[in-house]
Amino acid sequence: VAGEWLVAHWVTLKFPELFGPACWVSTLRRHVFSDSGGIDGAGYDFKVPHPRGGFNMFEVKATKGDAGQFELGESEVAAAQDFASLVSSNIVALAGMA
Repeated sequence: VAGEWLVAHWVTLKFPELFGPACWVSTLRRHVFSDSGGIDGAGYDFKVPHPRGGFNMFEVKATKGDAGQFELGESEVAAAQDFASLVSSNIVALAGMA
């Protein structure tokens, strides 16, 4: 939760006019917003409109330990491939999120 919460604040600062609750796609949004929204099989955690059209998609990978390798799930790889020409796909890796 802490990793996505941190990225939500960063994205809010980066795209203040474009970021809203609907942009947080994963079910971890339920810890912040009082709704039952979100899905975990989308392949990304945030989908934010890009100022010049299309979208910025962010997948958050957080670990309590040191930075290292991580694997992308099938849905994450599929989303990056499916939307490659329409979006900017980003992986945000956070280490030391105790």
